[in-house]
Amino acid sequence: MLKTNGQSEALPMPWISNPKGIEEPQYPFTNVTSLCPSLHNITRIQQLLGSKHNYATESKCEVFEIYHDGKSCPVGIWTRLGPCEVSAHFEKLSTPPENLKMRAISFCDLKTVPSAAFGFRLNMTRQDTLVMLNALQVCPQFCPSLFGEPDYWAPVVIRSRERSGKVYRAEALTTYIITSADDDPWVSRAKSRLAEYYLRTGPETSLQGAESLDPFLLQSILCHEQLIEAKTLISELRGKLSMVSKAVTVYSQSPTDGSLLNAITQKLYALSEEADALYRSIEVGSEVATHCVSARQELLEAQPSRVFAASNVGDALNYLVDSLDSQKQYIQGYKNSKDTAMSLVFHLLTQQDSLTSTEISRDMKNDSASMKTIAVLTMVFLPATAVSSFFGMAFFNLSETGQFVASREIWMFAVTSVPLTALILSLWFSSGEMAIVHDHFERLKL
Repeated sequence: MLKTNGQSEALPMPWISNPKGIEEPQYPFTNVTSLCPSLHNITRIQQLLGSKHNYATESKCEVFEIYHDGKSCPVGIWTRLGPCEVSAHFEKLSTPPENLKMRAISFCDLKTVPSAAFGFRLNMTRQDTLVMLNALQVCPQFCPSLFGEPDYWAPVVIRSRERSGKVYRAEALTTYIITSADDDPWVSRAKSRLAEYYLRTGPETSLQGAESLDPFLLQSILCHEQLIEAKTLISELRGKLSMVSKAVTVYSQSPTDGSLLNAITQKLYALSEEADALYRSIEVGSEVATHCVSARQELLEAQPSRVFAASNVGDALNYLVDSLDSQKQYIQGYKNSKDTAMSLVFHLLTQQDSLTSTEISRDMKNDSASMKTIAVLTMVFLPATAVSSFFGMAFFNLSETGQFVASREIWMFAVTSVPLTALILSLWFSSGEMAIVHDHFERLKL
């Protein structure tokens, strides 16, 4: 809108193909506390939320909640919501009870659907998804990840301020929204650990209560699961690299078939790709853990008396960061070992090529000696053969008196043999010149 002389005038917007495509009453306009114009494309977000291919026909999810009243032991409750229960549960998300300290909403059923925006379908209906986003005031930054978009960007923190006069009924409540495949091992193991820790009875400790209130508890568990999985993958990588290195060492001591060296080269190339992918994965995990440490520290610095100040989750995150960095060093060492093996294989191939060239040169030398022998024998026998052939022609006869008489038609021999010899020599010379010219043009092309 352009305001001139106290009147408003609508400006044309040719860069917007469909100005009426943005629906203001819907999400994310209903979540203005965390809406950031610098990062959030409203049209794209509403298109993702409006596509029917991104949703299932009925809703299913799991909700894990930790309740703690500050006196008794924290209690964990695991609820599996069916199609008829999701809507009723989500309508109560905006008014949580005061003793609810953590809840994790998990959609472990991203089905592969080619027609979906990112090839995955959320196991929720559109109506229930919008109810959840509005009730929890979910940051629009999370919407693409909700539908399975690969995220190659850095972790983000967007701070939202409370509206004036707004009253929050719950304090220190952390909400996680988790989307993953149905068989994702990380989420499955994280669920098992939460169940083992909270779905039990026992004496309460202050440390246990502080951890239950820590907003980075579940994130630290997921990072630790990544650390454990990376440890297994690193061990497998080390075993494969050790086997290939032994094969290279054995081959270097007694070279045999060159095809074996080619197979070793292919294995080293595959190990190189595997090590690079594992290094990138651990690097991303280290970045996420480092981001959690800094975000948690900012919260404590802003208000040192927070209820989770006594939690040891911060120490766990620091340990995870150091451990992930240590894993990166191990992988870098394995990559260096792989490079050394590749260098040795290259030198072995070069040495093998050199030996082959030497053998070829030796064979050519032997062939040259044989050709010299043939040339010597030719020089010995050719003159006598030529003379005997010459005098054995019909142009020479012995008379009755014993005299050697030449025929008058002997000139026919000269007329025939001399031009034929000249023709053969000229063809040989011209073929050599043509080869020289062809090589010259080939060098000019290069």
